[in-house]
Amino acid sequence: LECLVPTVLISAGEWKDYARELRRAMDRAAEGGLEVRLLAGKARERHRDPAALVQALRDLVVTRVRAAGPSLPELPTAAISAADVTLRDGYGNSADVAVLLGALLRAAGLRPEWALAAAVPPVPVCEAAARQYPDPGLFPAVLVRVKVPGLGVVYLNDTHQYAALGSTPHDGRLGLALRRGRLERIEALEGS
Repeated sequence: LECLVPTVLISAGEWKDYARELRRAMDRAAEGGLEVRLLAGKARERHRDPAALVQALRDLVVTRVRAAGPSLPELPTAAISAADVTLRDGYGNSADVAVLLGALLRAAGLRPEWALAAAVPPVPVCEAAARQYPDPGLFPAVLVRVKVPGLGVVYLNDTHQYAALGSTPHDGRLGLALRRGRLERIEALEGS
């Protein structure tokens, strides 16, 4: 790991600027069309409980969409696919799948947000470097963060359909909250 050996780091950017640009691109892509609204409406009819609704939409995306393609930092923001395209094609990278999941959650009446998950380990010296020298390459995974009434904040887009709602393999890692434009700790729900 570069953060554990002598390394020269240079950055000209700011996390808040990157977060704003990326959030705008993802919000545009998440403007779901008819198919997204229909799927969300059907799920909402079947699942009155918010936690069951979130889990059903997560499971729908996990089982219908295959993860494929380069990571977010390897592409321009204009390459993020619209929710309907990802749904129709049945595959997408982490950003594409997050856009689809976010669009479904919005269409179902929830208020999802985007968050990036750090690839750097939760080691103080590594985190300090990530905070001080913004590098989009350090945050390759796009998560969807949504507050579930009665449950709390859950992160989605990094587990499978058999995972407990609220679990995340990124627990304890840094995340970049796109709405707030700042680095925060990603936390799994207690007991998940």
